[in-house]
Amino acid sequence: MTLQGQGLIRVPKLVLGAFGVVALVLSGVHQHGQDVNFDQLNYHFYSAYALLYNRLTVDAAPAGLIHSYFNPLPYVPFYVFAGHLRPRLVIFLLGVWHGFNYWLVLLIAWQVSAGVPVRRRVALCAGAVLISLASPMVLAEWASSFADITTSLLVLGGVAALLHAASGVDERRRDVSIFAGSCCVGLAIGLKLTNAIYAPGVVVFCLVGEAGWRARVRGLLLAAAGGSAGAAGSGGFWFYRLWELFRNPVFPYYDAVFRSPELARVPKLHGISFFDRQFLPRTLWQGLALPFRWIHMNATTCELPFRDMRFALLFCLLIAAALLAVAANSGLIRDLQGRRPAAAQTKLAGFFVASFAAWTYQFAIQRYLIGLELLAGPLIVVALATLLPQRTAAIAALCAGCVCIGTVLAPNFGRIKARGSWYDVRLPADLEKPGLVFLQGNEISYIVPFLPQESRAVGLTGADALRAGQGHFVDRVVRRALAEQPALPVSIILNAPLLSATRETLASYGLIDIGPCSPISTRAGVVASCRVCARRGCSG
Repeated sequence: MTLQGQGLIRVPKLVLGAFGVVALVLSGVHQHGQDVNFDQLNYHFYSAYALLYNRLTVDAAPAGLIHSYFNPLPYVPFYVFAGHLRPRLVIFLLGVWHGFNYWLVLLIAWQVSAGVPVRRRVALCAGAVLISLASPMVLAEWASSFADITTSLLVLGGVAALLHAASGVDERRRDVSIFAGSCCVGLAIGLKLTNAIYAPGVVVFCLVGEAGWRARVRGLLLAAAGGSAGAAGSGGFWFYRLWELFRNPVFPYYDAVFRSPELARVPKLHGISFFDRQFLPRTLWQGLALPFRWIHMNATTCELPFRDMRFALLFCLLIAAALLAVAANSGLIRDLQGRRPAAAQTKLAGFFVASFAAWTYQFAIQRYLIGLELLAGPLIVVALATLLPQRTAAIAALCAGCVCIGTVLAPNFGRIKARGSWYDVRLPADLEKPGLVFLQGNEISYIVPFLPQESRAVGLTGADALRAGQGHFVDRVVRRALAEQPALPVSIILNAPLLSATRETLASYGLIDIGPCSPISTRAGVVASCRVCARRGCSG
């Protein structure tokens, strides 16, 4: 059995099979608690429920306006697992699923190390996997409900297919690989729009290392077609549904462009293209300094502190490799002629740098960088192989992997002990009957799927934007529920003291009294529900 295959699938089956078994075991054993992150409690679990049970027009922003209308498709597997299986089995299945990211890392490392003798190539690939294992956000999101680590499978799969196009295959296979790789990246974008940072990477991938503009233009057209097909395939149905309901395919974002009539009566939100700016660097130099700030434990681009030395190492190596490539191409140093980077290696570097630049400009939120965190391993190996003799590069890759694993610090987005059922929600008697249920605050929409399906849930996060008579979709849901069933029980679920803005909102609908409150038993946090009445003395 030979290890000299250059193509996408010619990696020896025995090696990949053995790695798959190891990844399976490690992924399942890696159970450092049940994930109950903020976003999961706020919208991951509810969004999938809303999709499966067609709740888009029944409820109104129960997870808050900003988070209730993301594409829910990536969260459906988690919803099904958590709703029907015991937590330890859910963690195992999610861990194995996310573990396939490293199968793809191995495949990419194998592709970009073509031409290296077998033993050293295996060592380089092992080093790449070790380096990629030291990814703080991957470790934090492992076996969780986050879509970043799920859609990274599509991003890495797309990169692997694109690299296949650069491996010297005939024109037909090259075209198919470019289309397929771009389609995978498009699928990731359609599932989660923050993956759009990889679109510039695909463009650069198609431009660099090509002989002539004909090949470049052909690659760009194929990439545009594949990316569009992928995004339409995974997100088209959702974009159309949001357009149908709100006249904005990415509602409520980019309202400055789409001017949704549903926000026309909310001056604080109408005509605004808002996005999270809290981590954005203020200057170019701050953006360039980010990888070096991550060497020390900090929260520069994340809600919680983390540490990652790989990006600083990678950027230094890339600069040195670029200078070396210039010297080799110009013939200034003849001894380096044999170490010019191959087309696939140059393309991978271009993809990485362009995507990182787009991420820095648009978000600078660490969780959205998981795809590049995983690609850091293969790219560091490429840089080492360009700068050092093969044997030294293999040893350096393994050593770098050990150092990175020994120094990484991952944040904890919320873990509890795995036991019983995932949430173990037990409702008080008032909520077991169909009714109109308001929700004040974040991290509580996961309660909604446990309510009777005839109930309607309305979010009051940013309650000052909701008043009776405004006429937008939230107001209509409330007025319709109260008009259709005047005797409909009304409750409010909350995890913090009642806000004055909430009282004012309820009063605008004639709900003027808050009755007795009861705790909602749940493993994920302290939650309570209170009766709401249209008359004084409700508690009686």
